[in-house]
Amino acid sequence: MLSNKSFLSTRYQAISVGFLAICLLLAGPIHAQQETKTKPELIKSMGLPDTWKPYVGGLFGLDSAGENNQVYGEFNLGIRKDLVNPEFAMLALEGEGYTSFLGEEVDGGLRLGIAFPMVLFRIGWDYSFAQNRTDFMWTFRLPLKRGGLFGLGDDVRIDLIPKRDVYSIGFSIPIGQSYMGRTRPEKSYAPLPVSSQEKKSVYMPSQELVDVLKLTDKSADWINRFTTPFFDQKRKMNEKRTQFFVQKIVQFKDHIDEVDENFPEGRTFEAEINFYHESLEKAFTLAAGDDRQLGSRITEQFREILYSEVLIPYNRSFGQVKKPDSILGYAVSAGRHFRDWLNSQSDIPADSRDGAMYVFRTLTNLFEIHRQGSRDHWKDSRLVWLPL
Repeated sequence: MLSNKSFLSTRYQAISVGFLAICLLLAGPIHAQQETKTKPELIKSMGLPDTWKPYVGGLFGLDSAGENNQVYGEFNLGIRKDLVNPEFAMLALEGEGYTSFLGEEVDGGLRLGIAFPMVLFRIGWDYSFAQNRTDFMWTFRLPLKRGGLFGLGDDVRIDLIPKRDVYSIGFSIPIGQSYMGRTRPEKSYAPLPVSSQEKKSVYMPSQELVDVLKLTDKSADWINRFTTPFFDQKRKMNEKRTQFFVQKIVQFKDHIDEVDENFPEGRTFEAEINFYHESLEKAFTLAAGDDRQLGSRITEQFREILYSEVLIPYNRSFGQVKKPDSILGYAVSAGRHFRDWLNSQSDIPADSRDGAMYVFRTLTNLFEIHRQGSRDHWKDSRLVWLPL
């Protein structure tokens, strides 16, 4: 039989365990609620373009109907209704009202037109309240810049009313259309960093290092060729194209069959990759005073920086026009980070740091030459891909 003291102790223990169990049970839902709160919002679908498209605009021009040309100004408010699928922007009906200023005279009117948005013009009729007449008119809307000149999806607008000798130019801004001017990047190309002028290196490489870099360059060139062979067959093959294709195949076969002390089993794709990495490490080892352990460490850092700061940023723009089409801008920034890393390593002598930077600049310049070769073949910066 338990004493009163032990009974109370056991009772308090049971209460404590029960309280702890309740806390654990409640912790799960609370934690789940916290996770739910931190979840990102769901992506909202844009849906189809609006079929009703209101707009506002202003025009400035000349009215040459009288003896002297007079300054013409206009403020207009209108709406466009797509008559077919709004995704194609083929045909629409437009109506608008306007207030115009000609000298000291104020006029107003209404317009009705048939618009062809895909080809950027509208034909229609203008009714002037003051003149009580209706005249045929032309309207052209020119999207001179992605997103519009004001970043509002606006267009440059040109109005011509030949029978009144009214010619004006201005702008048209969409209203109530939240996605206009915001669905595409402002630039139609991928802007790449511009290379800055670097100080010439005073480092004097050994002949052995120069020879190793040449071998590394040759393997890098063939890795690029194996990755993108450059002998795509055209849709329509003729004798000349067939000969070119056969020559390329023979060139690859002869290269693969080439045997020497560095490639005892031939220069296959795998062999070129292995030799490239061996030569790369040897180059940095020679630059580090023939210290293999140090050269291996520098090589790993080079690979990481080259991959993350040059190759990946450039290849990320695959399928886009690039300006300027070069990796040297990336290489300059990557070179600074590589230099900072070298300077942070107290066990790397100053001369070895200069040697490593020489290898870095030499290789990135050679990779740029290979990129130019790919660009010359494809004749389009959008199709250039650098092997990783």
